[in-house]
Amino acid sequence: MEGFSFVDLFSFHCDYPEQLSGFPLKFEVYQTPDPSHPETEILISYPPKPEDTGLVLMAGKPDTYKTKISLRIKDHSGEILRRHIADVTVKPMAQSPGNTSVTTVCKDVISGIVDGKSLGNYIKDGDFSGAGRIIAAMAVAMDTSEDINEEDKRILKEEFINALDQIPVDYDSSGKQVVSVLNLVLGAGNRNDTPVIPHGTILTSSHILENIMNSVYHEVTDPNSGTQMSSSELMNTSRVVMDTMAVLLSSMTRNMNNMTASTSFPESMSGAPEPDYPAYHDLDPTYIDNVESYKTAFDNIVTANENIGKAILHQQGEEQKEKVLDAGPITTWIKVDKPKNLADKFIELGNSGQGVKVSKALAKAIENNTDYVRVQVTVANDNPLQWDPDSKDINTGLMLANIWNRETNKPIDLSGMSEPIDLYVTPHISNKTEHMAEGKVTVPVIAVNNTDLLEDYITVHRIPCKKGQTPYLKFSPLDGPFSKLQVVVTAGVRPSLEHFEKYSETVPRNVSSTEQEGDNLVVFVDGVSHLDDDWCYAVADTMDENDRLTIDYSFQIRTLECHVWNMKTMSWDSSGCYSGNETTLNRLHCRCTHFGGFSGTVLIPSSNVDPVLDIDVNFISASSNTVILFFVLTILVVYFLIHIWTHVKDKQDISKNEVIILGDNCPGDSYPYLVAVYTGYQRNAGTSSVVGIKLVGDKDKSMNHILVSGSKAIHSRSSDNFFVLLEARRLGSISYISLWHNCSGHHAAW
Repeated sequence: MEGFSFVDLFSFHCDYPEQLSGFPLKFEVYQTPDPSHPETEILISYPPKPEDTGLVLMAGKPDTYKTKISLRIKDHSGEILRRHIADVTVKPMAQSPGNTSVTTVCKDVISGIVDGKSLGNYIKDGDFSGAGRIIAAMAVAMDTSEDINEEDKRILKEEFINALDQIPVDYDSSGKQVVSVLNLVLGAGNRNDTPVIPHGTILTSSHILENIMNSVYHEVTDPNSGTQMSSSELMNTSRVVMDTMAVLLSSMTRNMNNMTASTSFPESMSGAPEPDYPAYHDLDPTYIDNVESYKTAFDNIVTANENIGKAILHQQGEEQKEKVLDAGPITTWIKVDKPKNLADKFIELGNSGQGVKVSKALAKAIENNTDYVRVQVTVANDNPLQWDPDSKDINTGLMLANIWNRETNKPIDLSGMSEPIDLYVTPHISNKTEHMAEGKVTVPVIAVNNTDLLEDYITVHRIPCKKGQTPYLKFSPLDGPFSKLQVVVTAGVRPSLEHFEKYSETVPRNVSSTEQEGDNLVVFVDGVSHLDDDWCYAVADTMDENDRLTIDYSFQIRTLECHVWNMKTMSWDSSGCYSGNETTLNRLHCRCTHFGGFSGTVLIPSSNVDPVLDIDVNFISASSNTVILFFVLTILVVYFLIHIWTHVKDKQDISKNEVIILGDNCPGDSYPYLVAVYTGYQRNAGTSSVVGIKLVGDKDKSMNHILVSGSKAIHSRSSDNFFVLLEARRLGSISYISLWHNCSGHHAAW
């Protein structure tokens, strides 16, 4: 059997009863457009009887165009029969006689020109499987066609996704079809070429995923739902949802990177230098709208992910093997187990080194509350929350960790337990050359037993360290088997010998049997993260069993910070989460007193952290050194004169960079545009004329504005002037400007 997609309609009929033992049967028809890849299977029909007519099929894979048609029959308890019923060769409509462009056909199908029934009418009439089937066929046609441009494709896909959002997903067949078609429309199945999804489409798609998993969770957990989703069905649906979530999160990241990328001048001004002022994205209404939509979309995705875990955990038996769903950029680990079985077990997701560990003490505390727990850990390789302004320094992926009480199905409350949960995430640090801090400690023999002298020979390193960060130092092996350093790290206070007596650590130190090679060279200071200072200080003194009083050393530095995503405020904070002493150069260890979303910052300080030298200055009398006194006084006078001159120039600069709000702006207009006017240094570069301007965008044009100021002279030679224009409507991308002047004043020409 063969035909053309959208040109030929297909039918099927199967001799099978509609009921079995008094229970009605459900029928589902699947098409696999690429039989060599079973995951391309799409549910195309779920008729009440084992027959259907007027089916539009998706075109097969190029070359053979062979597709596979399967029938699945199930009763209220699950699947009872699945059969391959036909191989159908379905060629693309572009190859049909008298073919029309894909763009035209898709628009005609949506509007109803083809058969008098629009896509919206399919949904309105309750033919949901027909609507999903047509959307799937159109999506395949667009992706395999070369005669459709990207803008038309984007518009049509938005139409498809808006239509899918109108289809009820309150029963399993509808939800399975909608999510598989959504996955197909978004191109989520193609891991080698992950598409970028437009902003509005991301929000709608996330809403669809949330509704589907809400319905699935209800169906799995409600004994009165009337149907029972099998374990294999649940896993397959969850995998497709995870694939789709991965594409949405990736698109959110890439879209925001594109929006915040520094903008350059138009091509006509490509030879001019770029302005040295920042782009104020947070004032752009479009940017603000997108951030708000991403907050909602992320909330929807987190809810869908939790319902995946809860649904699978509800079906999973006690102490069964864990379920792992790997969607490439996202992986989730799910298991029901006794708390004692989780004690000191590192739950690693894939081979990434990322995961969760429940300590023996925490496992014991949880065991006092429940015999079994439900665990779900999800890791996204990249941070999908880059649209949040506080995410700029975060360079690990995102981890979502939840442990539920199996009896109550409520999250375990860690706040009342003495032991936190241990989380491990991997930072993405660029391969740039890392600066090794180097130093030397030299202690004269005379200072060994003299406290006052010894303090003068401490070597000090100043490390940039912001509020909430913890310094992490790893030393290179010292020369000689008996060489040792005493190291102290303080925050905001230059260390003294007293700090050595109370807080010093020895490098290398003795290690326990559980530590790895090199751990004895690490200095990790727990508690510094709670201090509020801009600098940390690392100081070193020497101790040597062979009376060797000079030691050369070097060390690598990281500043660490753990972050918690607050789902209520939709923002990052660090409360209840701090860096742990199992951190390494390549993995961040966080200890947290609650469950939720976690991420981290592991930074290599950009500043030089070589030793800060203490210089001993011997002051001498002025009477014996009149030349020095005269020289110092001269410098002070020159400094005072320069100070006055710079103060005057600063006032001029403030006036020069003043932003002028135009007086001809209409009150109530809410769309601001900043116009910068720069004049050169050449003779006659300025003008005394009154200058007018009009902005013309691809959506609208501005009213005429006069660039004048009542507070200062403008448009003079070598000047920068900034004007704010307010418009009633958004102009879109600026296409060009109109500029004119009235030829007035003593320097009218320009």
